[in-house]
Amino acid sequence: MNNQVYDVGHILFLLFERKRQVIPVQVTEQITRKTLEGEKMEYIVTLPNEKRATAELSTLGAQIFYTVEDAQSYMVESAKNAIDEMVTKTTQIASEAFDVNIKYKNTSGEIIQSKYLNNQIDEISTHTRSKTKKGPLTISSEESTKIDLGNGVIGNLKNG
Repeated sequence: MNNQVYDVGHILFLLFERKRQVIPVQVTEQITRKTLEGEKMEYIVTLPNEKRATAELSTLGAQIFYTVEDAQSYMVESAKNAIDEMVTKTTQIASEAFDVNIKYKNTSGEIIQSKYLNNQIDEISTHTRSKTKKGPLTISSEESTKIDLGNGVIGNLKNG
């Protein structure tokens, strides 16, 4: 569990990614344990079932959000990232299999190309560098060149 502090009575929203479920819980107890290793805060939450079962928050194995909007935003961003990753992979496969260049907009509205011509690499690297202002943008080997396209998308270009 992290070092978050929750107030007794507060409603939290737990995201169980494997079950694809968000469940509200109420913090009903705060326990402070002092040991030789230091102080540890634990929380007991009440579940919204008929029995009003309780559980230790840290044992539930869920991501914790203060508001339902925070949980929703996280899920939307995760879904967008997963969609972008799937589309990137499928356009790369199409490019390699059918020797085509597919242009599309990702979920952020950025135009992405599945395949780059050699003279476009410098232009793309310059555009990406000015946008992300991060470290190295290309990694080259004899067989391929990897380009960081931003938002976690890496382009893989076959050399030759």
